[in-house]
Amino acid sequence: MDLQNHNAKDETLAQQWLHIQNFIRVHKLPQAFSSTAWQYFLPLSENLKLWTKQKRSQQNRSFILGLNGAQGTGKSTLAELLSTLLRQSGFTVLNLSIDDLYLSKSARQDLSHSIHPLLKTRGVPGTHDTALACELLDELSLPLSERNKSKLSVPRFDKATDDRSPIREAIPESQVDVIIFEGWCVGAKPQRDLVLDNPYNQLELKEDRDGQWRQYVNE
Repeated sequence: MDLQNHNAKDETLAQQWLHIQNFIRVHKLPQAFSSTAWQYFLPLSENLKLWTKQKRSQQNRSFILGLNGAQGTGKSTLAELLSTLLRQSGFTVLNLSIDDLYLSKSARQDLSHSIHPLLKTRGVPGTHDTALACELLDELSLPLSERNKSKLSVPRFDKATDDRSPIREAIPESQVDVIIFEGWCVGAKPQRDLVLDNPYNQLELKEDRDGQWRQYVNE
């Protein structure tokens, strides 16, 4: 029996290695990515499977994983790889980017008039629809029988038009096991007010002398 388990484990590892190699080829990533994926991301996916099963058994809700990182650090690539590995093991996964939760152009225009002109430009905290984000994550993590299916869809943001896309993505019709929520300020903590007293860079020095924009973003 132990030999059978050992062989099964070896076969599973071989399959996972093939999935990683195929992912690298499809996404045209450097081969060096395979060692990073094998050493760090594959163990993370295995932990995700355990955490998801625990969450389901304890609360019957989806497991939500937040991924934080600066622009260009590979958040979307990591989210896609984790989704691939989890789906190969039979898990239903939904990827959600904070970029798709920006306020509409008109809403940011309103903020630029009522709060500060810099809020017209999307990117910083305060230019996202946090109410929509919380509602979406709460609803998606519910058991299938408790979902309000009539209002559930995943928003998409069109950066070419700098506005919300009229096309929204349908959610999986099955129970969502894992929601991967990625974004550069996911999980970010506010700074102490004292730190915001002095402008940090030329933008803040020229456009935000009184710190109103900084305070709003911090809140």
